[in-house]
This record gives sequence, C-alpha cells and structure tokens, in this order.
Amino acid sequence: MAYILPASLVAVLRMSLAYIPVSTAAVSNARKEQTGLASGLVNPSYRIGSALGLAIMVAFTSGQTEHLHNNGTEQVNALNGVFHLAFTRAGLIS
Repeated sequence: MAYILPASLVAVLRMSLAYIPVSTAAVSNARKEQTGLASGLVNPSYRIGSALGLAIMVAFTSGQTEHLHNNGTEQVNALNGVFHLAFTRAGLIS
C-alpha cells in the first residue's frame, strides 16, 4: 500500500491532465453529428499507444536482462535493475 498508492495517485493526476484536454481538443472541432466518431477514434489511440509503450518497455527489459545475465549478473538482480530503470524511464516519458 505504501508503495503502490502514491504512484497510483501520481498516475491518476498525470492521466487526468493529459487525457481530458486531448479528448476535448479532438472532439471540439468535430461537427455535432461526428463527435461520437471523433471520440471513438481518440479512445483506441490511447489503448494502442499504451500497448505500444508496453511492448517497447518489455523489449528493452528482456534484451538488457539477457545482456546483464550473460555478463555474470544474477538473473534476479538483472531483472530488478532493468525493470526499475524501465519504469523510471516510462514514468518520465508519460
């Protein structure tokens, strides 16, 4: 709870500062009869972007973990270090 709750609250704050203005901007210039279509295009874009970001993060972590493990680092320590770095980078990017 002490580790997950603060990170979740920061994520919620950042998402609300990003998603709501982008959704509003995407729908604001659409004609009245096309607002549903505009909203329907924006929401899958969030999902595709999230999936793409996750795929990039997993590719990065698996390659780096294998590299560190091949150079003598214990697999658990390699995974821990690489995932820590990946989540830090993902947090800074988003």
